[in-house]
Amino acid sequence: MTREEARKSILLAIDLIERAMDAHISNSKEKVELEVWKAASETEYATFLLSRLRSGKDDSWKRDLEKIDRAGFGPALTAAQDLLREAEGSLTSDPEAAYEKTWKARGYLLAIQEAMEKEKAQELKARSQPLSSA
Repeated sequence: MTREEARKSILLAIDLIERAMDAHISNSKEKVELEVWKAASETEYATFLLSRLRSGKDDSWKRDLEKIDRAGFGPALTAAQDLLREAEGSLTSDPEAAYEKTWKARGYLLAIQEAMEKEKAQELKARSQPLSSA
C-alpha cells in the first residue's frame, strides 16, 4: 500500500509542477508559489513513504543543491519533474533509487520556495523604503 500511495503523490507532484511551469511562463507569481507549495507537499509525503521502504541506509549521495534564483526556476522545476518521473519508473524495481530521486526533487522544490520567499522579502523591503527627494 505504501508504494501505491507514494506513486499517487509522485504523479500528483509531477502534474502540479507542470501547472507551476505554466504559471511561471504566464508570469503569475502567486500561482507559481501555490503550485510549487502543493508539489513540495506531495513530494515530501512521497519521500516520507519511500523512506519507510528503505533497506539501505547509505545517505552519502545527499548533498546541498545549488542556489536557485528566479531565472533558474524553469530549469529547477524541470529537473524536479524529471527526477520524479524517474522515481515513479523505479518504484517497483528499485525503491532505494526512487527514494533518492524523490529526495533530490524535494530539494529542488524547497530551494525554489526559499528563493521565492527571499524575492518576496526583497520586493517588500524595496516598496517600504521611502523615496529619496532630489
